[in-house]
Amino acid sequence: YVFDNLTTFICLNLGIAMLTLSAYAGTGWIPTMFSRRFEWSQGTVGLVYGSIMAISGTLGVLTGGWLADWWGQKGCSDANVRVAWLATIFIVPFGILYPLAETPTMTAVLLVPATFFGSMPYGVIPAAIQCMMPNTMRATATAIYLFVINIIGMGLGPTVAALITDRVFKDPKAVNYSLLIVGAGSYVSAIILLGICLKSYRRSLQYLEDWNQSAAM
Repeated sequence: YVFDNLTTFICLNLGIAMLTLSAYAGTGWIPTMFSRRFEWSQGTVGLVYGSIMAISGTLGVLTGGWLADWWGQKGCSDANVRVAWLATIFIVPFGILYPLAETPTMTAVLLVPATFFGSMPYGVIPAAIQCMMPNTMRATATAIYLFVINIIGMGLGPTVAALITDRVFKDPKAVNYSLLIVGAGSYVSAIILLGICLKSYRRSLQYLEDWNQSAAM
C-alpha cells in the first residue's frame, strides 16, 4: 500500500521533516541568539520566547485544524495538506526577517506570526495521513511519520545550525544567519514537496476508496 502511494508518503513525510528541521533549529538556538546578539538574560528569554511558543504555537495548531475542517466541509478533499502548504508559504517572510531584525523587540514580534504559521501543519498532517490509510495500517503510517520527522528534525536541525555557525561564519554571534540559512532552505524544500503532494494526495484518497471497495467484496 505504501509503495502504491509512494509519492504521497515521500512528500508528506519529507515535507514536514524539513519544517521540523527548521523548528528544532529554532527552538534550540533562538534563545541563544537573544542572549548573544542582544544580551538578554535567560529569564527574559524564557519569559518572552516561552510565551510566544505557548500562545502563538497553540493558536496555530488549533487554527490549522479549524481551517482544514471548514474547507473539508465545503468539499475540499485535500484540505489538510492544503492548509499545511499555505501555512508554509506564509511562514517565509517572517521566518526570513526575524533573524535579520536589528532589535530584540522586532525579533520577538516577527517570531509571533512565524511560530503561528509554523505550528499549523503539525495538527493537520497527522490527520491527512490517517485519512489516506486503511484502518489496519494507520498506526504503522503514523509511526513512520514520527520516525522520519524526528530523525531529520531533532537529529539534524540544531546540529546543522551549530555547524554553520562554527564552521562557516566562525562567529558565535552569527547564529542568526545560521538560522536564516537553515530556515530558508527548509521552507523552500517544504513548499515544493507539499505542493507536489496536493495532487498525489487526492489520488491516494481515491486509491483508498477503491481499496476499501475491493476489500468489501
